[in-house]
Amino acid sequence: MMDIILWEFAVNDFIKHVKPYAQEELTRVVLDFPNSPQLIYVNFVHGAQMRSKSPCINNENVSSTPLSLYYNIPSISMSDALCPTIMQGNISQLVESKSDAHPSKDVHILMGIFLLHFCEEVFVNLTKSHLSSPEQINLPMNGHSDLHNLPKPLFNETIIYRPKCWSSLRSNENTSATLEPTNVNGWKRVDLEGKTPGRTDNKVAWESHSKNSKITFSITVNPYQNLNCSIAIGIMGCPNCGKIAAYIDFKNESEIIVNGKWNWKVTLTFKIAENISPGTHNLTLVMKEAKRNFRIIGIMTSYHV
Repeated sequence: MMDIILWEFAVNDFIKHVKPYAQEELTRVVLDFPNSPQLIYVNFVHGAQMRSKSPCINNENVSSTPLSLYYNIPSISMSDALCPTIMQGNISQLVESKSDAHPSKDVHILMGIFLLHFCEEVFVNLTKSHLSSPEQINLPMNGHSDLHNLPKPLFNETIIYRPKCWSSLRSNENTSATLEPTNVNGWKRVDLEGKTPGRTDNKVAWESHSKNSKITFSITVNPYQNLNCSIAIGIMGCPNCGKIAAYIDFKNESEIIVNGKWNWKVTLTFKIAENISPGTHNLTLVMKEAKRNFRIIGIMTSYHV
C-alpha cells in the first residue's frame, strides 16, 4: 500500500464544469484505507489563465480548498505562489504552458520542488517535536480511521462504501491487467496511444468496431453489511465512438444503452445496474452500431446509502 497519495485534479475540468463530488468521493475512500496513507491535494494553474492574466479561479477554489479545510488535508497551491505575478503580466518561460488546459513539464518540476519543501518542513517540525517531547510524538496522519468516523459528506448526498475496480489501464512497470473477459466475440485488446517517452502509464482498452459483437466479464461482488451494490463501467469516449447495450447475467430485458460519442478523447463513467446482490455476476456488452468503435477500460462496483 502507498504511504503518500497526491491528488491532482485536472484544472481544465473546472472549465467543463466538473463538480467537486468525485474529489470528495476519492478523498473519503483514501481516508478509509487501513494503513492511513497521507493524502495531499496538489493544485495547478493552466496556460490559458497565465496568458490572460487571470486571477486563477479554478477547481482549487471550488473543491480542494473547502475539502482541505473540512477533512484536514494538506493542500499545495501553485495559484497562491504564482497568480499575483501572473496578474501583473510577469510570466516566465518556466511556468508558461503551450497548452490552454495542461501544465507544462517545467510546471510539474516546479510543483515537485514545492512538495519537497513541504515534506522538508514536516520532517523538521516532527524532529523538533520528538526532541522536545519524545513520549508524546504522533505521526501526522489524516486523522480518521474509517468512513464511519468521518463527518457527513460536504458536497455529496450519498456515502460511498467499499468501491472496487477492474481495469485494463496499467503502468509500464506493471503489465498485468485485472479487466479480463470470460468470452470474446469481435472485440480485441488495443493500445490507445502507444508508449509516450517519459510517461509510465499505458492506456489499454477492450475495443470493438463490429455491430452485434459481444464481450462478457465475470465480476465478484463481496457482501457488505446488508447492502446491495451498483455496477458502472469506465470507457474512453471519442468523436467516432458509438453505442453498446450492456446487461447483467445475460438478461437482455435489463439492458442499458451507453453512448461513447464525445467531442474529445476522455474517460467517461456510466452506471449499468443498481441493487445487485453479493455473488458472481456477468456483465455483457453488445455493439449496436457498425463503422463506429467502443472502448471499455474498467468496471466498478460500490455500495452507497
